[in-house]
Amino acid sequence: MSPAFSSWSDFFAMGGYAFFV
Repeated sequence: MSPAFSSWSDFFAMGGYAFFV
C-alpha cells in the first residue's frame, strides 16, 4: 500500500485512515 501523500503523517492527518479503512 503506497498512498499518494507526502508521508503517512499527512495521510492520517487528512483523515486518510478513515478513507483507507
